[in-house]
Amino acid sequence: RWPRHLLVVAALDLLAAYRWDSRTALGLALTSLAAWRGLAVGLVPTVLGPGIAADLRASAIGLGVLYLAAAVISARLERKPHFESVFAPAGLLLLLGGLLAGVFTDPRAWTLWLLATLVVAGLVMAVAVHLGRSLYFALGLLAAYVALVRLLFEPFRYGMYADSLPLLLSAGLGAGALAVIFAVHRRMRER
Repeated sequence: RWPRHLLVVAALDLLAAYRWDSRTALGLALTSLAAWRGLAVGLVPTVLGPGIAADLRASAIGLGVLYLAAAVISARLERKPHFESVFAPAGLLLLLGGLLAGVFTDPRAWTLWLLATLVVAGLVMAVAVHLGRSLYFALGLLAAYVALVRLLFEPFRYGMYADSLPLLLSAGLGAGALAVIFAVHRRMRER
């Protein structure tokens, strides 16, 4: 019953967003749709598939791509182009979050997920610089940072310095990521 309720709420919010030109209603529609997918996947046990975690990952990635496509379409067709600022961040969070879920929850293929996350994050950052969108750049860099932290901790899993050295290195990596975000944001504002 709940999945259907969330789908109805998402549809009503989407209609309200387009009828009254409301980014707030659009944000509610997108979050309700994502909640509907998450709840629908979580309530249906998988018998032959790789499990609920993989299904949630696939659902997040699929919705993320759908939201990003909606952002591109709304901006290109100039039909509610200001909705891009709602569609794109929601899509990036779902897409990059789904990829990062693979990095952290798939022990057999985490390196493939890591590579996919870094490639997609790099593309997001390149497009963000081209479009002058500092939020998109920060989301891409954040995803790359989190993925690299997973890689950074791997060699120290069982070693003598497992509790201190990777934390120090990840703090340095985080400080470097922040410096890059500030520098890119400043350059974008100057353009």
